[in-house]
Amino acid sequence: MLALAAVSLAAVQWRAGRDDFDVRATVPLQTTASARGANAVIRLGERDAAGTWELELTVSGLAQLPPGSFYVLWLAKDGKYAATCGSFRVSSGTTTHRWKAAYRLDDYDEWVISARPPGLPRDPRLRPWLLHAEI
Repeated sequence: MLALAAVSLAAVQWRAGRDDFDVRATVPLQTTASARGANAVIRLGERDAAGTWELELTVSGLAQLPPGSFYVLWLAKDGKYAATCGSFRVSSGTTTHRWKAAYRLDDYDEWVISARPPGLPRDPRLRPWLLHAEI
């Protein structure tokens, strides 16, 4: 698991700026029974010369989590968590997060958001999916 975390950190970088980028695809996520009333959209940018692309997640309706907990945006393959795109927290209203990633989307078949509440083992994959979308 530690190796997966190291690879994930190397492949994903948080971007603080709100610069516009060319959107090549917009992916609305579907809610599960665990996140009724939530809404999320992923905007994907074009790949740059280095093979990285920007992604922006806009989410609303997720509960604010207690200190020490967070949400995770994953790429999944065959119903299993495969790679993290980033972790985030939400505030009231709509929250937007932007990252850069170097993953090949062809290697995955679904986007997934899960939660990692405090007190759980360090592996956030143990929580159920809250929102998801096919790639």
